[in-house]
Amino acid sequence: VLVTAQAPGLKAGEAKITAQIDDPDKVAGAEWTKDPFAAPGTGTPLAAADGAFDGAREVVTGTAPIPTAAGARELVYVRARDTKGNWGALTPQWITK
Repeated sequence: VLVTAQAPGLKAGEAKITAQIDDPDKVAGAEWTKDPFAAPGTGTPLAAADGAFDGAREVVTGTAPIPTAAGARELVYVRARDTKGNWGALTPQWITK
């Protein structure tokens, strides 16, 4: 999982989330959340970088708000779902202003 706060094309206050997901049963979706206790499927959806969830390895992207205070840090968690409906574990990454 990579979170970039100053990527080209971002609006002020946004960070870009990029993650590579691998699953032998094919990736069917992915999401991010700031709540490590959030139920699977309740996070903010991430998009397949190639436009379709159709492979065992997918790069996913999305945006998340960055913290507002200078020097503040927040964790963003990413997880994916396979074609059998199984959700993977949360993978954390810091967003730093």
